[in-house]
Amino acid sequence: MDLLVALRRSLAFPKPSLSLKVIEKYVGFERKLPESNGAWAMCRYIEATETSDAVGQDSKSANQD
Repeated sequence: MDLLVALRRSLAFPKPSLSLKVIEKYVGFERKLPESNGAWAMCRYIEATETSDAVGQDSKSANQD
């Protein structure tokens, strides 16, 4: 099932886009980690999977947003 299709059929927002960044601003959501974007997430994932230090343990908290 395509969740975007289900979402578009279920919700009505006065915004032209249903992207997370647009909707989170509309509903007043503030990210705990403002630098958490796609590139940052990929860097953290690679760092966590390729190293054995505690850096990877830290990435679990980033997923709480």
